[in-house]
Amino acid sequence: NIIAAGGYGAQAATNGLAGAGGPASQGYASSPGNSGANGTANYCGNISPVISGAGGASPNGGAGVAGVVPQSWGNTGYSPGGGGSGAARLIVLPPGGSPSGFRTFCFLSGGGGGGAYSQKTYAAGVLTPSFQVNIVVGSGGTGAAGAGPGAPGQVKITWTAAPPPLPTAAITLPAAAYVGQPFTVSSTFTAGSGDTLAEDNIDSPLGTGLGADTNAISPKIISYSTSTPGTVTFYARARTDNYAWATYDTQSINVTLPAAPTATLTVNGGTHYTNQPLTITAHFSTSTGDTLVEDNIDAATGNPAGPSGGLGDTTNPDLTKVVTFTPTAAGTYTFNARAHSTAYPSWATYQTLQVTVISSCVPSYSCTDSTHVHNSCTGVDTACSSGLICSSGSSICVNPPSPAYTPTGSLTGYLQAIPGIVHAGDAVKLYWNISNVSSCSVTGNGQAFSGASSGSSGQTTAAITQQTIYLLSCSGLDNSHITNTATVNIVPGFQEL
Repeated sequence: NIIAAGGYGAQAATNGLAGAGGPASQGYASSPGNSGANGTANYCGNISPVISGAGGASPNGGAGVAGVVPQSWGNTGYSPGGGGSGAARLIVLPPGGSPSGFRTFCFLSGGGGGGAYSQKTYAAGVLTPSFQVNIVVGSGGTGAAGAGPGAPGQVKITWTAAPPPLPTAAITLPAAAYVGQPFTVSSTFTAGSGDTLAEDNIDSPLGTGLGADTNAISPKIISYSTSTPGTVTFYARARTDNYAWATYDTQSINVTLPAAPTATLTVNGGTHYTNQPLTITAHFSTSTGDTLVEDNIDAATGNPAGPSGGLGDTTNPDLTKVVTFTPTAAGTYTFNARAHSTAYPSWATYQTLQVTVISSCVPSYSCTDSTHVHNSCTGVDTACSSGLICSSGSSICVNPPSPAYTPTGSLTGYLQAIPGIVHAGDAVKLYWNISNVSSCSVTGNGQAFSGASSGSSGQTTAAITQQTIYLLSCSGLDNSHITNTATVNIVPGFQEL
């Protein structure tokens, strides 16, 4: 309960003085209203009007005023808590009652009633929705002998409302960030209970909003990139209906410079000659967090002959780039694999290749096999067209010759059985040597031999027990077919009759 009531004025104890201002009673125990000040009384003569004393002022309230009508009651105090005016009384003394004759005095005029004032302050959270405060405001007490009462008491209640909880924010950053590569930064914003988001944004550095606007959006998402490695700090800032702009979350990420791009350069193998094209191949790669922007293969400006600068048709970021370069003069040629990336924006050389070129070669031709011609300058084996064969010493394939029996020493090249007559159970040697054939076989006596030649030692047969015929059959390179036979006879036996 809060009670405020005015005090009352006391009657003057002495002629010519107004009574004291009354005390403020029944104020709140810990903060009562103060008493009014003493009233004052004016001396009253035969001529002067009789004016009462003014009521005393009370704290936080106006003072009472003097009465203006003789022998009137005092007036009520003016403002809430103000003192009332004192009363004026006329006392007429009979003759002989005073040495100086008939005179009129103002006395026994009570001071104005004291105003009341009470105040109580409640701490935050005490005045809950179910809390009840009873307020009683009394009037100022009446002064003695007609002094005016104090004005009604004044009650002042002050409270401090508990503010809503602070907003919250949570910034989300990627696990890693790299120079030159955009990455996403997001933040959620939540107003406290009973509050509303008005604006929000993500700053870096502090005070520099990165969002397109400050509209109250949650989550707020931005894309961020930097060309400088180092730590970048982001600030989630917001303003609500109850709180000014402030930072509610801070997160940092280390933006690193990825490893530089790499490249390898190769050239087609073998010896390199003037006026023969070189095939140069470059393979480019970047590390995690980096991306190729452009690349090319450049010929150095100091090369013996030919163009310099970029050799590729475009500088598109090809992971594999192949160019052709034809040197027209002998010497050492330098080629550079060059590129630039998001993390390394300036063109740079990442691999250098030097190729030695000698004067033009006079090729010789040989046969890798019967259907492939080998070029000694280029190192390339060229297949003959169908039906043609390699001719050693010539770059041109030719029609194959017909099969031929090739003698060696005393052998004719044809199929021969030596000896041609044997005792039963003996073996013989078979000889043959055929050229320009793709295959040959010899069959007889349950055996089979293959090859274009028997070799200089011949092929040994199984035991011969009767006359045996061996057949040579060959397929020519010209698709012809030849056959030849050899007969082995048994020495006749004699029986006496």
